Amino acid sequence: NRSPLQCSKRWHNHLVFLNVSCGEWSAEEETCLRTAVEQQEDKTKKSWKIVAAFPGVNHSWEQCSAYWRSTLLPKINMEKFQQPIMRRDDIFKERERKEREERERKERERLLINDGSDL
Repeated sequence: NRSPLQCSKRWHNHLVFLNVSCGEWSAEEETCLRTAVEQQEDKTKKSWKIVAAFPGVNHSWEQCSAYWRSTLLPKINMEKFQQPIMRRDDIFKERERKEREERERKERERLLINDGSDL
């Protein structure tokens, strides 16, 4: 289902590299990528090919560029955007807790109104 252009791009940017690994980046690979990027002055496509050739990186230039921009880029502090992942059960429990608190609050208000009307 790929066009000849897509096949060519995939071959030249991904499959032609013998040392390319797929999947998660190891801590050692991250360290090598940081070192390689720090040695580069220009972060253009051409220098990403040099970064990918750095010993220990083991990823294509596109993978290096994408991983750097999405995960390791020092200018971006992603911590404030990352929230703990809630399991499905936790989400339902949280919703039930909020609904219960809302029912209890309404019941207290109703009791206060009824108590005041008896006077």
